[in-house]
Amino acid sequence: MSDYLADDSAAEDQRALWAAQHNPALFAPVYERYVARIYAYCRRRTASVSDAEDLCSTVFARALAGLHTYKGGHVAAWLFGIAHNCVVNYYRARRVTLPLDDDCRADSQTAFDAVEDAHDGRIVARLIAELPDEQQDLIALAVDAGLTSPQIGALLGKNAGAVRVQLHRLFKTLRQRLIGETDYERR
Repeated sequence: MSDYLADDSAAEDQRALWAAQHNPALFAPVYERYVARIYAYCRRRTASVSDAEDLCSTVFARALAGLHTYKGGHVAAWLFGIAHNCVVNYYRARRVTLPLDDDCRADSQTAFDAVEDAHDGRIVARLIAELPDEQQDLIALAVDAGLTSPQIGALLGKNAGAVRVQLHRLFKTLRQRLIGETDYERR
């Protein structure tokens, strides 16, 4: 039943984007459905709330301006593709001014907002920050953006099964590292 509802909302999103191509005012339902998820993705990938808000605004401004580029498929994948590109451009523009020490890099990443203040949450944040950027993006797309494996696959040009396997291995590795970290600290 939930797959049916997901397919129904995906079809509804597609219809809204097709209609918005002729009347941009009809983009509002798509914005309302995705703004919180896009913001969460941007927030995880940036160091400050104001940067995340700016990036989220940029994502939707670019989506609205680029409605003509939507050719079909998952709306979520299309929007998160725009978000990913905005984040990449954000870091490219700041590359020279970003400090390179590990403490600052770890502080700029948050693991999961629900456990951000907890000790284990800080460990998870550090473990995620130590991952290569591609793996950090994969976690952000799955956890923050709430994208499914097929949607992530469409966005990244990968097979949905390969994405599922990569996520499974990634979360297994993080879980093992977290257990190792917390066991070490309890000794």
